[in-house]
Amino acid sequence: MAMTMKIFLIIIGLLIGVILQTTLIPFLSVMGASPNLILVLILILVIFKKFEKMWWAIVSAGLLLDLFSGLPFGLTSLSLVTVAFLIDWLHRNVFSEIKLWISIGLIGSASLAYNILLIILGKLLSSSFYSGTSLLVIVIELGYNLILGLMLFYGAKKILHWK
Repeated sequence: MAMTMKIFLIIIGLLIGVILQTTLIPFLSVMGASPNLILVLILILVIFKKFEKMWWAIVSAGLLLDLFSGLPFGLTSLSLVTVAFLIDWLHRNVFSEIKLWISIGLIGSASLAYNILLIILGKLLSSSFYSGTSLLVIVIELGYNLILGLMLFYGAKKILHWK
């Protein structure tokens, strides 16, 4: 598949992901937790590609999510970029292979790091920021993201022919 076609699929996938994340996915909420489709999509991209090649997609998706979230502007983008960079570093320096279980572990770690980072940055950037996120909500979202990560891992491998 030509490189331009892969880039086109990535852009379309992220646009559809942002639309689903802001419209449909909130209806899948259980006790206030819902899957984070954009986080998982970005992590799959970072695992299969390098952060340096995907930074533009991460920032774009984050900024689009920032427009629709009630959080201080830039908080989602900054959290996504930071977590994606850390996961890319871990993947390249500690886990060099692309295997399902390594990817699922990285997605789980990133999901926890993302939520913790959102809470910390939210408190630092805004004195009126309140995060009523409980540990149970974070654990439910982690489960959602792991299931989503399993599905997207195989989908990305098949669609984009990554080995």
